[in-house]
Amino acid sequence: MVDASGFASWRRSGKYPVPLLKIVDFVGSHLITVVTAAVALLALGAIFIYHNNSFSMDEYAAVFQAKVFATGRLTAQLPPSVVDWLIPPGFNGSFLVASRTTGQAVEAYWPGFSLILASFELLGIAWLCNSTLAGIALFLVHRITFEITADRRAAGWAVLFTIGSGAFAAYAISYYSMQAHLTANLLFVWLLLKPTPYRAFGAGFVGSLALVLHNPFPHVLFAAPGSSR
Repeated sequence: MVDASGFASWRRSGKYPVPLLKIVDFVGSHLITVVTAAVALLALGAIFIYHNNSFSMDEYAAVFQAKVFATGRLTAQLPPSVVDWLIPPGFNGSFLVASRTTGQAVEAYWPGFSLILASFELLGIAWLCNSTLAGIALFLVHRITFEITADRRAAGWAVLFTIGSGAFAAYAISYYSMQAHLTANLLFVWLLLKPTPYRAFGAGFVGSLALVLHNPFPHVLFAAPGSSR
């Protein structure tokens, strides 16, 4: 456990342990190396810790739809007579939506994340999807912080705090859509930090994708405070 009081005393005095500052400065100055290493480690975590599995129905629904998209179809085709055997009635309509008449089945969530995952599924490396998105997120955390502060050390701290988040690592090795939400929101912010017509158009495109990743509320709640100013 981190000793918060010790960290606070370092912050007040402006004196940090030299080895720690060396790490921070390395992270701030060698972004591509750090991002590449992080993606590799998280990908290994997805395989050997998370076992390349979708443990929850939220994850399974996204993987199911990604596999469908990867075949070039919009819906899966199940034998109508066994729909209730393949998808329990309590799950039909909550996580997957399947017709007992036609046998067609889709995920119940909005399909943006599944569409992103489908490209990795097509290549047989679905386990790399969220790890890659996590690497992009780290890059954007660094760039946003540096563009706001013009301080590489501050950018290094921001990246280290992000890497140190248990939730960040957990989502990066899983099949949850939350990693895609984080990355999309960071990209949205970065594009609008120094707006030009092209960057504003790009932010609109990214925001539109963020709205349909699995449901619109995460991006709406993220973007609403900025749009109200």
